[in-house]
Amino acid sequence: MVFQFGCSDIVQAMWPTPHETLRWGAASNDPIYVLPVVAITTFFFYLLMPKKVALAHTFTFWSVVSALLVTKGTLALGSNGARTALSS
Repeated sequence: MVFQFGCSDIVQAMWPTPHETLRWGAASNDPIYVLPVVAITTFFFYLLMPKKVALAHTFTFWSVVSALLVTKGTLALGSNGARTALSS
């Protein structure tokens, strides 16, 4: 996708060591602007799914969001596989 549509770019990630990775969509916002979208998505999980299913989705979703924020310092999704491709 990065080569066909030019909709990705390369950013610096922090974990496990500083390295370059792809940012899909080539757009990021400060986490303070993204977290309301995460909260709204979680609300829709509970609105549209049975409670246990919504709980499983919420746990998984918030785990991914937290991991991205802590390890990459951003909520823009990146590809760790790009690290190998870019460094070779």
